[in-house]
Amino acid sequence: MSKGKIAFLLVLFLLAVGGFMTMFFSNSSDQVTSIKGPTLKNETIKNVTHSLTAREDMLLNTNQAFVFEYDSGSKKKEVDVWVEKYEKGLFVEKLNELSTEVDKEGLIIFTSSDIYPEDEDGEEVITMFNLKVGNQTGSAGLSFTEKRNIEEKENLAGTWEGFYQDVQKIDGDMPLGYMAYSSEDSISSIQLNYLKDPKAHEKELKEYDSIYVLKCRFH
Repeated sequence: MSKGKIAFLLVLFLLAVGGFMTMFFSNSSDQVTSIKGPTLKNETIKNVTHSLTAREDMLLNTNQAFVFEYDSGSKKKEVDVWVEKYEKGLFVEKLNELSTEVDKEGLIIFTSSDIYPEDEDGEEVITMFNLKVGNQTGSAGLSFTEKRNIEEKENLAGTWEGFYQDVQKIDGDMPLGYMAYSSEDSISSIQLNYLKDPKAHEKELKEYDSIYVLKCRFH
């Protein structure tokens, strides 16, 4: 997928979720340079977050963003994308889910941002999540919020990471990335295999106060 296509979809994403920035992208080659990357094979997915241009990254307007390019092949007709919540290593709930038809090539875009309202105790954080799936011919998206209570937000440590920097074969329920928070002074990254089988890794995940895992399933 070309850089121009990615930029186009990011614009659609911001329009769908009420972004604050408006920007006009011309289709002329002198304003949007199309840099064609390696074509994905059928039924594969790849994290392209780190290859976004500065302009595309600016459009997302957030520090916590994951962008995945996929090729669903000829057999996969739908995709489900959702966020799971864990507390102290234990599954709590599925926060929300986006299900939509797919037409071979497309992007999965996920962003989040924290809001610190002025409440009485100063211990409440609201996280805004945005999900988007689509291509240049159509897209679907949703936004939702999650309230988090923290003891001391000044000492809150957080980490986030998107997986699949290399092309990955689409296979069942796939953790795409996560955001993790801890009331401890420091926090370490989470291994992919922990999130593929959270029940078997409750001990390792217990050190995190809360974890939000982005997952997808093509079918």
